[in-house]
Amino acid sequence: MYRSLEEICKEAAATGCSFWELIQKDDCRERQIAQEESFVQLQRMYQAMKEADQDYDGTLHSRSGLVGTDGGKLEHYVEQEEPICGDFLGRVMEKAVKMGESNACMKRIVAAPTAGACGVVPAVFLSMQEKYHYTDPAKVPSDIDGILVLGGDGTLLQAAGDVVDLQIPLLGINLGTLGYLAEIDRDTLYPALDHLMADEYTIEHRMMLCGSIYRDGKLIAEDAALNDITITREGNLRVVRFDNYVNGEFLNSYSADGIIIATPTGSTGYSLSAGGPIISPSASLMLMTPLAPHTLNTRSIVFPAEDVIEVELGPSRDGGIEQGMAYFDGDTRVPMKTGDRIVIKKARRDTLIVKISNISFLETLRKKMANI
Repeated sequence: MYRSLEEICKEAAATGCSFWELIQKDDCRERQIAQEESFVQLQRMYQAMKEADQDYDGTLHSRSGLVGTDGGKLEHYVEQEEPICGDFLGRVMEKAVKMGESNACMKRIVAAPTAGACGVVPAVFLSMQEKYHYTDPAKVPSDIDGILVLGGDGTLLQAAGDVVDLQIPLLGINLGTLGYLAEIDRDTLYPALDHLMADEYTIEHRMMLCGSIYRDGKLIAEDAALNDITITREGNLRVVRFDNYVNGEFLNSYSADGIIIATPTGSTGYSLSAGGPIISPSASLMLMTPLAPHTLNTRSIVFPAEDVIEVELGPSRDGGIEQGMAYFDGDTRVPMKTGDRIVIKKARRDTLIVKISNISFLETLRKKMANI
């Protein structure tokens, strides 16, 4: 048990171990668990932190009525203004307040270090993840043949976005529930590595999307996504108008909570939960699915991969400025407002997925649908 940060830093310098490695080893000794179990528990807690942040409800108040809605106000301020402390610290404060409000409103949180201080740790972790991601492509050696991604499908999605330009195959090791992308689990890890070392594998090419956001004709943001690009309303609960164009020709307008443009890989994700169809991941198509459309006859639309889809955020019902948000694989987010347009097309590069097991997509789908 360490008594101070200084003691940990001294041991790190003396042993050459990283700060986090010393903390984890101490935790394993104290709780008498293996390193693998520690990683699984950490991953579970981190996932719970992410879900608590994503599930924040800006309309809730605590039972006393004293706590609530401030996290949403902070988020709006950080996105629309220039915080004097900078964007990063603004995000940290926003998430810390949101987590504290969720705790006061009896929602699920991770009590780290305590329930009362539950916002600090996830606020820093999640803000660091959003700003710096997991992987620094510049630090990946040029002679790497493949990357092992430990986590779930979400971790693999982020890794795909981080190293897409390097064109390095990814092998997902699933530490969560059944996944579509990370097909190898802890029980099959060592046999899978044996197959990998014996060159007994195939590589699947998965189509990606490129999204470019324009404001007043100027490019303000651009990113890639393996699963989907989602454009949603921001702030109060209300439907928003989305004007949709394909290859420069007007298609339709959706009054909805949002709109999802998905790849075949992403058709089993957010789009599926919104009522979209399932597409084989080997296909080369784009899928447009509205989120909670304000109509009875709206359906998903499938487009050839060569098409260019444009989505423009329309004005509010009173003709004012509407606020929205574009999400790339649910991770990177870019604020949008009325008049902004996002241009979505097939990315220049695919994600390379290492396929080792003989489990087909149909078998994985069958198990998922049977909730096995």
